[in-house]
Amino acid sequence: MEQFFKRYRGRTFKIGETVEVYRNLNVENAFSIRCAANKLVLAHCSSVTLTNCEFIVGEAGICYT
Repeated sequence: MEQFFKRYRGRTFKIGETVEVYRNLNVENAFSIRCAANKLVLAHCSSVTLTNCEFIVGEAGICYT
């Protein structure tokens, strides 16, 4: 599985774990995957497949918790 994403600071996650995914504007063609519980970035990837997801779109510069 690790071939599909690049770990961030050695962190990892399990398939099925609740995560948040957002487009990372600082890296070309990349998404960041972060833990929904503690908000730490776990990994980066160029594409992602989500199931049972809820899309939340916020205004630029505003972070929703």
